[in-house]
Amino acid sequence: MKKVIFGGIIIFLVIFLVLFGGIMAFRYFTAEIRGIVPAEERIQSADFRIYSYEYFYNQLATINAEEANYDAQYERLQTLTTESDEYNRVQRNLAAIKAHIERLKRQYNADSKKEGTRGQFRATDLPYQLDIQPHEYGRRTQ
Repeated sequence: MKKVIFGGIIIFLVIFLVLFGGIMAFRYFTAEIRGIVPAEERIQSADFRIYSYEYFYNQLATINAEEANYDAQYERLQTLTTESDEYNRVQRNLAAIKAHIERLKRQYNADSKKEGTRGQFRATDLPYQLDIQPHEYGRRTQ
């Protein structure tokens, strides 16, 4: 009787391990397929398309706002004497704004290149890439 119960437990464990192993193997070999389909569905969804479309306009608007900020600081700098503390502070502001503009442009360019995801929804009237060159007074992006 004990041998029958022990044998039943062993058979149950073997069946359980085979089923568990089979399920894990199935999940392993189908992981790519199961991951790609939901990702494609999300990328092609209306919400993501609209968000991505607006995302590029928002990025460009932010860049233009920062460039306007740079221009305002530059105009302020022209009214100050080189010996004043405010002159030095405005110069530091200009350097920080310029670096921020460059980071924003690099992010825009990187997002624009993402043709498999967000980049495919960039509007055709927006530039594909932005010039990373430092902002000059009065020169705005688009």
